[in-house]
Parts: sequence; structure tokens; C-alpha cells
Amino acid sequence: MKAKEIRFFSPEENVAPKKNSEVASKSYTTGYITSTGKVIIPQKSAEEVGIDPKSSAFMIGMPENKRKLKSLFLVPAPRETEGVFEMEESGRNFYFPLGVILEKGGLDVQNNKYTFNIKSFEYDGSTAFELKLDPPTPKTKRPGRKPKNQD
Repeated sequence: MKAKEIRFFSPEENVAPKKNSEVASKSYTTGYITSTGKVIIPQKSAEEVGIDPKSSAFMIGMPENKRKLKSLFLVPAPRETEGVFEMEESGRNFYFPLGVILEKGGLDVQNNKYTFNIKSFEYDGSTAFELKLDPPTPKTKRPGRKPKNQD
């Protein structure tokens, strides 16, 4: 299999620019992206694919020479390596906060719901993971209290 060309991100790229006016296995498992730009991998999916979030950090990248983000690559790396992202835990899920990178990649996480399939592959002698995005679906409003009429 031909080695994939992957452009890796650094945590510095995930910082929003300040504005002056404002302060795998063969089976596919899934995850989703929140409206705040967190890439969520459920605990069951992480176990099924073999991701060990507590003991490893990941280099995160996308295919080289692509403008629109259609898949993300997670390549395990030692925590001491520069430019790695560590998974954070929230309840029964693990996540990467990638809001700015996703926005730069052309994803409208505020108005669309994104899900992805997780697939493993070999990269430089280690098992890496591809998060292939499904086509976006528009977000639906949650039922709840109706806003007061503003006159």
C-alpha cells in the first residue's frame, strides 16, 4: 500500500485569531462533531477500534493538497513530541477540541451536524486512524420553551 501524504496540524493552529473589536479494524465505528468543534469519540468506539486515549497522544492531520476537510487522520505519537494533541475525557466520551481547525477546513459546525466513521490503517509501522466524515445534515431545533415575543 502506498504511503499517504498527510499534512499535520499543531496545537498553535487551533488558536483563534484575536479580533480588535471583540475579546481501525475492518468494522466501521462512528463518532461525531459538536457545535463547539469538539471531535467526539465515544468510549465504546475507542475500545472497538483500539484507541487508548489515556496513554497516548496523537498527531492530527488531513490529506495533503486538499482545501475542504473530508477526513482527519490520527497518528499515535509520544507525548513528548512537539505538535501533538492529547485526548480529553468528558463523561463516557473522549474528544479533541479542534474548533478553529475545523472552521478553517470549511466545516460549518454551528449549523450542520457531522458524523464520521473510524477506520484503522498502517502508517510508518504503527496503527493510525482515519476519521472519514459523512455528508452533513442540517441541525434541527430542539423542542423546548418558546421565546417571548419581542416588540
